[in-house]
Amino acid sequence: ASSTGVIEAAVQFDVSNSGTVKFSPDGSSIAVLRDDNVIQLFSASDGTPQIELAGFDGDLSGFIYAADGRSMAAVVDNTNIAVFDSATASISFEDEYSNPIIGYDFSADGDAIAIGTRQNIEIALFDSPQKQTSQTGVTSLDWSADGTMIVISNGRSVSVLDIADNVIENTNTLDTSGAAIVDIYVSPDGTSIAGITVDAELVMISAESGSVVWQTALEVEDVD
Repeated sequence: ASSTGVIEAAVQFDVSNSGTVKFSPDGSSIAVLRDDNVIQLFSASDGTPQIELAGFDGDLSGFIYAADGRSMAAVVDNTNIAVFDSATASISFEDEYSNPIIGYDFSADGDAIAIGTRQNIEIALFDSPQKQTSQTGVTSLDWSADGTMIVISNGRSVSVLDIADNVIENTNTLDTSGAAIVDIYVSPDGTSIAGITVDAELVMISAESGSVVWQTALEVEDVD
């Protein structure tokens, strides 16, 4: 049987930021970053407006959810990270960096966040002053669903950081056959890494062996 897509709800607003719409982890809400630096939640079932998260001290360039669906994080004025409660907008963690934040992701348990700049990657624990820093530039990063590794690209290579108790234990650089990968994502089971290259190719990499499994050209001229 075939099915036809039907728009169940529509809300009109102006959005010019990139990466500005996300489902909550439980799928019940849709969060949208508006031009006025307000993150607004809508019911995923019928589009009913829910809470507005406002009062950020600067311009937001994107946001993410933690796996628990309650915590969120946003980049403010390119160099600041703010972690906040999606129900109240109260900020529980803030930090500032000397270089623009390129990538960021929560740990699986939501107790830490990884922040990457073009100079390094840092793991910050929310309930402790403890931080782990690796002098590795980042163009993209993704923390695996099981929390055991952070995969990063620096635009020239892809590396896997082994993580234990939010501490970087080991770093392995993968053989990507010289592909300059600008964006990466770890599969839910942690066995594979998908990446997009600057030459507009989709690359699949084995997380275990570090070798390219396959790659294929995209039918586009460029990848942003």
